[in-house]
Amino acid sequence: VDANLPSPALGTLPEGSHRPALEDVLNGNTTVKETLCPVADKVQLLPGKPVGDTPPEINRAAFDRLLAGLNGLQASADVILVDTGQGMTPWVQNWWQAAQQIALVTTCDEQAITSAYSMVKQSSQCTADSQLRLVVNKSDYEDSSARIVERFAVTCQRFLDVRVAESQPIPHLATSPREYQRALRLLASDILSESLVSHRRVSRGNS
Repeated sequence: VDANLPSPALGTLPEGSHRPALEDVLNGNTTVKETLCPVADKVQLLPGKPVGDTPPEINRAAFDRLLAGLNGLQASADVILVDTGQGMTPWVQNWWQAAQQIALVTTCDEQAITSAYSMVKQSSQCTADSQLRLVVNKSDYEDSSARIVERFAVTCQRFLDVRVAESQPIPHLATSPREYQRALRLLASDILSESLVSHRRVSRGNS
């Protein structure tokens, strides 16, 4: 789901396109299933569209309508990934509240790390039991990325009482294509495994 309203980037539809997108689901003009488009083998995308003069509805009713449509995909989807973009807003806060897991993606740049910490600090959804992981993207050195994750996790635990899980750093695709693919597979495996565990917890809770 390309839920980065200000700057959609995952297969973005051009402005003026007549193909339905996320904003059409939010406005109640179409459904999630009608809006999905295939982008790879067993992968479907709910695309975004640049916000024009009339931004979509992002009130609670619109978000609940979108969430209900996504929940309706549970029988056919293993995992639903949502890209919300950066910065903590009421829109992003709704997604963090609804998520089973939160993958906070940063680079080794100090400003990016500070921005990631700021999002955790501003979120009311992060607790000691949060399913939150920090992913270091475009990593040049695995050791330095591991230290960044460790320092970030210690800081969040100490000052915010928030637990942050470690995650395999993702190197540059251009310089390390094989390692890049391996890191993505490991991250996908971790996310899928935790999703299955979370699903079992929910199932036991409802039984």
